[in-house]
Amino acid sequence: MMRKAFSLLLAGLCLCCAILSCKKSEPLDKPSDNLTYGADGKTPMPTAVDMGIDGLSIKWASFNLGASYPADYGDYYAWGEMAAKESYTEENYTLKTAPSNLTKAGRDVVREKLGGNWRMPTGEELKALRRTCHLTHEMINGVKMAKYTNLKNNNSIYFPMGGYKRDNSVREIGRSGYYWASDTDEYEDIQYSYVIYPTPDEEAYSVIDTAPWDGFMIRPVCE
Repeated sequence: MMRKAFSLLLAGLCLCCAILSCKKSEPLDKPSDNLTYGADGKTPMPTAVDMGIDGLSIKWASFNLGASYPADYGDYYAWGEMAAKESYTEENYTLKTAPSNLTKAGRDVVREKLGGNWRMPTGEELKALRRTCHLTHEMINGVKMAKYTNLKNNNSIYFPMGGYKRDNSVREIGRSGYYWASDTDEYEDIQYSYVIYPTPDEEAYSVIDTAPWDGFMIRPVCE
């Protein structure tokens, strides 16, 4: 009797393990059935992914701020502004004095919308992601994506090439992806950004000649 009960218990544990091991990962081209929302009650909450970057204790969001799945571009933001908008111009840009770090200055839109330990990435964190992870490119339902994979833990995240917004139009969709960092270059006093191009050898983390009032995407990180 005891042996039979033990066998049934063991079978039950095996079944539970099988169910857990078959749990579906987050879909790439549609919202998850278990989607939750951030501190503002409206912004979809991403999964925090450990990309195994030595020396960094952060995890990376599985999708962009304002998106609801990885192949979604999400919202575009001018550097240091707290809301997306229809048009991105110098005239309607609201940040008149640029701090050295948006998170420390209380101008981090990720912290505002998702809450908790979520924030914008720094320039060094974006560079570390590129240095550490293997880069490939994929097309998912017509959306060109950059896929970063840590070859040690096999975790991946996808960055859609959603271009950027200037005035009231989106430019360079499928040709590039522009992402803001939270800080400025200490020598140039220019906002750090990260640009993704369609081929790996063209990809560049850079301080680029662009205006802070342009609308870029943002990929959150979690401490």
